[in-house]
Amino acid sequence: MANQHQVDRLKRSIQEWNEWRQENLRVKVNLSAADLRDTNLIESDLRDADLSGANLSSANLNSANLSGANLRDANLSGANLRDAYLSGANLSSANLNSAHLNSAYLSGANLSGADFNRANLSDVNFTATQALDTHFCGAVLTGACIEDWNINSKTNLQDVVCEYIFTKYDPNNKEFTDRRPHDPNQIFAPGEFIKRYQIVLETVDLFFNDGIDWKAFSASLQELKTQYGEDLNVQAIEQKAGSSFVVRLGVASDLDKGTIERQLKEFYEIKLNALEAEYRAKFQDLKIQHSDEIIALHRQHNADMREITKLLASKPITVEAKAMAENQSSSHTFNNNMQGATIGNFANTMQDQSSMQATQYIGAKLDEVAPLIQSLRGMAESFPQEQRTEALEHLEDLETDLKEPPEKRKSSRMKATLGALLAVATVVSGAVAGANEFVDQVQQLSEKLGIPLPIEQVQPQSQQPKTIDIKANE
Repeated sequence: MANQHQVDRLKRSIQEWNEWRQENLRVKVNLSAADLRDTNLIESDLRDADLSGANLSSANLNSANLSGANLRDANLSGANLRDAYLSGANLSSANLNSAHLNSAYLSGANLSGADFNRANLSDVNFTATQALDTHFCGAVLTGACIEDWNINSKTNLQDVVCEYIFTKYDPNNKEFTDRRPHDPNQIFAPGEFIKRYQIVLETVDLFFNDGIDWKAFSASLQELKTQYGEDLNVQAIEQKAGSSFVVRLGVASDLDKGTIERQLKEFYEIKLNALEAEYRAKFQDLKIQHSDEIIALHRQHNADMREITKLLASKPITVEAKAMAENQSSSHTFNNNMQGATIGNFANTMQDQSSMQATQYIGAKLDEVAPLIQSLRGMAESFPQEQRTEALEHLEDLETDLKEPPEKRKSSRMKATLGALLAVATVVSGAVAGANEFVDQVQQLSEKLGIPLPIEQVQPQSQQPKTIDIKANE
């Protein structure tokens, strides 16, 4: 129960209360279950106060400092919280129906299970808030900032009124940035906000810190779907600095997210080990040294955002690529139905905007290497279907890159593509007689492009297979 002396002091004079707080910072404020209806609490210092279960309906808390306060189960319906400071406050299960929170600061607050129905939340800072199972039905969210807020499928955004939103907060300048819609002259159409931001499924974030083999991941996801059905889908792919990725899976709310995460990681490791064992076996047959370097190139190629979109082209998906430059970062989110021609445009946009790859100038013209590419295409036609498709796609990627002006070509991506072609050759070496010739021509292509892999060929001796030595990069 509340400390009645503190309740009386608070009701008597805000000035007296604030002065007492400054002189007694270590005294715990216990106002739990206090009846503070219609009370004038403008600019009151209620930091870290226990207001759990308190009745603050229609109270005037304009510009009050409630940072770190416990307002769990409190009744704040119709309260005035304009410009109030609620950073880190616990508002879980609180009733803020029809409350006025214009320009309030709720960064880091716990709003889970709270009732904000028909509340005025315009220009509110929701940065890093927890809003699981929170009700915003009919609330006004125009001008609010929702950077890193955490909502789920039970967060109710039905009938939210929102003309525009911000997705970033600049703490240095204390201003919201990254307006949506981006055009300042445009606003959301009725119902557009909920279509963009309502989460239909729960999510599981899968972290891959050392790169990811998308073929192994795709096979793992398909295997998991045989158990859980179509309740699993990829909602977003986020590329972090280097080769780190976060893959966000949408899952039905009644599924065990921990089990799904564990199972998919287990399936992925099994598939990945099987693929790399297959590659190494082929390398051994061809007497290729430094096989890890080729596998690394193959992984780098698979980590290309263009390869991701190809892999997932049959599904509508949001791919978010965050490319980290040395002194700056940029974030781009694409909401595309990645089917048909859309995929090419999306992939080109991703590559143009990414600053992950080091740009170098490659002088070779397409017509100088076209005969080699055409010859490799012809040899690839004799490969088994899966490897033929993969090789032809890599060659098409290479040709696409070469159509760019020299200053826009990315040597690291082209090198990864050449490495991927070598990996394909190793897979088919036992079944296709021309695999070694394919490797020879990939080397010639790399030399003409000025992108050394490098590969040193040792001429075969009598009754000995051809040996290829892949030198480690200096």
